[in-house]
Amino acid sequence: MIVLFYQFRMLSIKIKIMLKGIKITLFFVLATVSIAFCNSETSAINEAYVNKFKEIAVREMHRTGIPASIKLAQAILESGAGTSELAKEANNHFGIKCGGSWKGKTFHKKDDDRNKIGVKIKSCFREYANPEESFKAHSEFLMNPSKKDRYGFLFDYKSTDYKSWAKGLKKAGYATNPKYPKLLMQVIEENELHQYDNWKLSDIKSDEKTSKPSKKPFKPKKEKIAPKKEVITEVKPTKKIKKEKENIEEVTRTNTKQKEVLKKENKYDKNKSSIESRVTTSSTKQSNVFYSNDIRAVSVEKGDTPENIAEKYNVPLSKLLVYNEIEFNSVLQEGDFIYLQPKRKSYRGKKSYHIVYEESMHDIAQRYGIQLSELCEKNLINIGQEPRNGQRVNLKTKRKDSPKLKGGKASEDKKLEEKLNASIENTKSKIAEVSDKIDEKITFKYPKHIVKKGETLFSISKKYEVSVEDVRKWNSLKTSTLEVGQELIIKKR
Repeated sequence: MIVLFYQFRMLSIKIKIMLKGIKITLFFVLATVSIAFCNSETSAINEAYVNKFKEIAVREMHRTGIPASIKLAQAILESGAGTSELAKEANNHFGIKCGGSWKGKTFHKKDDDRNKIGVKIKSCFREYANPEESFKAHSEFLMNPSKKDRYGFLFDYKSTDYKSWAKGLKKAGYATNPKYPKLLMQVIEENELHQYDNWKLSDIKSDEKTSKPSKKPFKPKKEKIAPKKEVITEVKPTKKIKKEKENIEEVTRTNTKQKEVLKKENKYDKNKSSIESRVTTSSTKQSNVFYSNDIRAVSVEKGDTPENIAEKYNVPLSKLLVYNEIEFNSVLQEGDFIYLQPKRKSYRGKKSYHIVYEESMHDIAQRYGIQLSELCEKNLINIGQEPRNGQRVNLKTKRKDSPKLKGGKASEDKKLEEKLNASIENTKSKIAEVSDKIDEKITFKYPKHIVKKGETLFSISKKYEVSVEDVRKWNSLKTSTLEVGQELIIKKR
């Protein structure tokens, strides 16, 4: 009987264990299915979000240099791929707060701001008319000159180096989460966002035609090899106008576009020598490339924009804008120079100066391939100030005085103000001298003290309750040495 009871007991225990195991297994199966479903749903949301905003991300990358992958990943994290309240209600996809300079619409919600007693209060966020404005505002936030010391170093990274950008954002203090770089890189790699860092502006147009997002694994594009054959024609400088015209005609036969440039150069400076440049020709699209101040440049054709020049010559738009010190929406004039490399600090040609005629300092900087800030510094003027017609602008050495400026009245007023201030200071010093002389004569008694043996300046100053420096000053003493019987003046009321 006891044996049967024991066997029954063991059987019931086994059944309970089996049932418990089935429950645990069922729980893990349901959990796995649930996680897989959530991941699949999240992936679908992210994919739809990327397809919707990848174009603006790529455009902003070419305008500013911020990787498209970084911008998309930050937007996905900050806005939950466009599902957050802030993104839906205020079109704010990057969580940018109002700040002191914001004058647009606002949206208030509780975030991380607290009052004096530590209770969370509603924070002020910027509200945008559409998501595209939010994407552009994110770029302007990182490029803000007042934040250059904080975020400026990021723009030294290539737009294809998303890992350095992710780590750099954390280093700059963009986010407090220590795992922020890993989160960004995880979103980028899981959604293959790095492919958009290699997109050109033309890829956007081709993608619009196919309407099929690329699912190919990320592969960096190979750089195009420049044509090997290259003919370089040197245009030698000459002093005589007749020879100069012959040189211009010779260059025109090599490159018809250069003729317009040379005519423009010759219009305002009839006695100058020929442009010192090397004209490079080939059978490819690079046939319009020439060298000015030993820098690769092109001549602007009718209808050209910074965007299509950057695309045509395979130069990042953000760098092209920096090289030429222009804006994204700058209007280019036919025949202008656009540089494909950074400009130099000074001119390498024969000319040492330029005579201004209906030109801005930026025009002159572009003409001779000199950085605008360096050109202004050489001529002792600020960026934004413009010299008058007929004034001389140095191209190599620093001037001793600045040229006369347009709106010179303000400049003359400034000089007059400086002279007036100097006159006031001079008057003040004279008044002070007269005041000292008057002080010496007004109701002061100057008792004389005869130095006794063992006395020092310190003991004498204590006796009369004056300072050692005063005693020295009153008696024009150069040293602290005193002689017995020496007379000292002590000024006292």
